[in-house]
Amino acid sequence: MTPEPFTLTAIPGIIGEGEDKGHLEFVTFVAQNSIMFAKWTAVNVGTFVDDFGRIIPADEAADVVSRLRAGESVRFPGFWGLEEIKHKFGGSGND
Repeated sequence: MTPEPFTLTAIPGIIGEGEDKGHLEFVTFVAQNSIMFAKWTAVNVGTFVDDFGRIIPADEAADVVSRLRAGESVRFPGFWGLEEIKHKFGGSGND
């Protein structure tokens, strides 16, 4: 039986104070299907547009990053296997 595909939502972590106020510091990713939920973070190392471009068209990837930088949570268009998306974006984060 093939595992059910996952949706993917990105939640921005924006710096709230200081010299870097408003900077997208990290993103929390939430993948879920009807039976499973996974959550992890990735540090913004400047590669999100290219990283997201591996799973969605480049223009959509750029739009997702713009929306995240504006503080908006974004649900990606499409569905994936968890192994295709978990820990595949940005710098090292955590589980």
